[in-house]
Amino acid sequence: MSVKVDIYFDTRTLRKKTEDYPYKLRIYAGKSKLYPTIFGLSIKDNDKLKAKNLRDNLQDVRDKLKEIEDTALAFIKNMDPFSFDIFERDFIKDHPGFEQARIKFQPLPAALKKFDFGPYYKNFPVLLENPEPGSIGEIFKLIIEKKISKGTSGSIKTAVGYRTAYSSLLKFGGNVKFKTITAEYVQYYSDWLKYNTDDKKTTCGKTTVGIYTRKLRAVFNEAIRLKRIKKENCYPFGKGQFGIPASSNLKKAFTLDEIEQIYYYACDPKEPSMKKAKAFWLFMYFGQGLNPKDIALLQYKHITGDFFEFERAKTEETAQDPPKISVFLNEDLLQTIAEYGNKDKSPENYIFPIFEHGMTPLRQYKVGEQFVQFINKWMQRVLDALGIEKKAGCQVARHSYATVRRLGGADLNDIGDELGHSDPRTTRRYVGGLPSERKKENAAQLDAFKRKKKDDQAA
Repeated sequence: MSVKVDIYFDTRTLRKKTEDYPYKLRIYAGKSKLYPTIFGLSIKDNDKLKAKNLRDNLQDVRDKLKEIEDTALAFIKNMDPFSFDIFERDFIKDHPGFEQARIKFQPLPAALKKFDFGPYYKNFPVLLENPEPGSIGEIFKLIIEKKISKGTSGSIKTAVGYRTAYSSLLKFGGNVKFKTITAEYVQYYSDWLKYNTDDKKTTCGKTTVGIYTRKLRAVFNEAIRLKRIKKENCYPFGKGQFGIPASSNLKKAFTLDEIEQIYYYACDPKEPSMKKAKAFWLFMYFGQGLNPKDIALLQYKHITGDFFEFERAKTEETAQDPPKISVFLNEDLLQTIAEYGNKDKSPENYIFPIFEHGMTPLRQYKVGEQFVQFINKWMQRVLDALGIEKKAGCQVARHSYATVRRLGGADLNDIGDELGHSDPRTTRRYVGGLPSERKKENAAQLDAFKRKKKDDQAA
């Protein structure tokens, strides 16, 4: 399609503030569209623009209009095919030579308008905002809406992650345009996070920086997919740009000796919550690294003979063909079910009275988080009583299971199957470092020749 470009002097509308008529960039591509520039003149001064010698202010207007026309034409020549939407997004929008008030982005997909977000307004204030088109807030809001509308507690948790990252970015620099966020901007934000508590007791570490900047990168990728921005024009990630830090990946696993101490620790009878939290922590450990949500979603129908057979909640929401997990019901797992499980063993009934059928995804998410906090709080008291200076988070049970299995000689692929991993690299991150004693034994193998030499000399 042939696209024509020229500057149009629009004498139909007098600009009241400046008492002149505007110049507009006119684009014709099957239809004609006008884009008002910031420049305008009277009819009398416009007639003088064709003269060779002009006073400075008129010469400046003529040069600026010529520059706009030439750069617009050059930009359009590189478009294949031409699109008014993309032209407006990548050339007109934020161009200092154009009136921006009349430049409108095409609305984002309206497929989510039928969903009732009312119950989520309190937890997600961004849903009540009307972020400026072309800003990071516009896409953060869209992603959060999509996650919420999926209607699972897992997707709600993901939405919370985006909400938290967006809140942090707002504190740092506000809801800025994508073009504002350069690699330097993200680096400044990363440095700022290291000295900002982000409403927590401790400052943000490398893991938090990685989580937030990965969310920001996902927002950029979604904006590119929706043609809100062009990757070549503004993308602060990748080679030569900002490098998202990997998590610090601290090995969280307990040693077998520490697990033994936890197992045989006699909880105070006056603190039944401690005993219950310990039972569920060990349920995760003996249950092949089950996480709290997996436990909460277990139903009696998942028990087949001497095994649990189920799909992990995390992979069920993300994988097309999620793997089946099979867990042997040892006496400790059976004891926990007998002591804390629902007495109604109907197939569809949850084994433990944590979730209830009919819960909204938001409510299920909140109850799941409370269950995690309950275990973490009371297990930390167990560790404090034992003098074990480590964190007792639920994830530690999963890491401990993987590490103990690995030190026992299990293959990484087998451990990955037991944990429900599809990528061996994920399993490797779960396996903790070798105990100091094992490292000493390994080191001793390296200089065994010294002892052999000494033995030979002694003989």
